[in-house]
Amino acid sequence: VNPPSVVRHEDGTYSGFLVTLLEEMQRDAGFLVEDVSLSPEALNISTVPWVACVHDAAAKRVDLCLGTWWETPERRALTPIAASIFPANFMLMVKRLEPQGSGLSAVFIPFAWELWGLILLCIAATATALLLVEWYKQEDEYEPSRGFAYAACVSLYLGLVGLFSGGPAHGPRTMGGRLILTGYGFLILVVTASYTANLAAFLTVKNS
Repeated sequence: VNPPSVVRHEDGTYSGFLVTLLEEMQRDAGFLVEDVSLSPEALNISTVPWVACVHDAAAKRVDLCLGTWWETPERRALTPIAASIFPANFMLMVKRLEPQGSGLSAVFIPFAWELWGLILLCIAATATALLLVEWYKQEDEYEPSRGFAYAACVSLYLGLVGLFSGGPAHGPRTMGGRLILTGYGFLILVVTASYTANLAAFLTVKNS
């Protein structure tokens, strides 16, 4: 019994638009209507009323199962099923995506601001480590005569250029500097791949 399709009253009578349809069929075809409960045999197979009713119809314990239920391949294999009286339209409701940025700020959408801060911190740490190892070995790059602050700015600049260009921009000459730059190159690889994947996912969701 599925209101408003079928409504069972306390006095044992039924109403609803499916009941009205059955009464119209009874008047036109001239058959008798008898309310039959689901058999124990069918309920032993399935306690779902719609499935049990199909098994009763397949076993010819009932002539007609009238209700609001889905037509599945398993049920069609048991007994003939007439065409649907009305379609069941299902819609998928999803949360509306709020605008996350526009213009130049949209460039930073693929990563959270906390992650951007962590990336900048890694760049600063790498630039500082390379500066400490390479300061006096790279006179043409850091120009030690201009002071530590200038050399630190140059190293940080090269770190940012390395991230934005997709490859390290430093040119270390010591073994320690090369090891540091190898780790930084791996960081750039991970950041670039993650940024590209997140940007593609964001654009796909936005366009859909």
